[in-house]
Amino acid sequence: MWAIGKPHRDCGKVVSADDQKVVDAIKGGDTIERVTIEGDADAVLAAQLAKVAEWNKVLDAKARP
Repeated sequence: MWAIGKPHRDCGKVVSADDQKVVDAIKGGDTIERVTIEGDADAVLAAQLAKVAEWNKVLDAKARP
């Protein structure tokens, strides 16, 4: 799983050649602006509830002026 603001390993699945082009274009220092989970995410979110709460805390702190 990702650790916001810390080195991380990638997770996910490239499902098409167009998606691979996006992956190939990513460079160090790029910013993730959006993550989309398709399908039923309830099981994933439930399994990672503590991590999601931690991530949201970090994101909320960064969003404050």
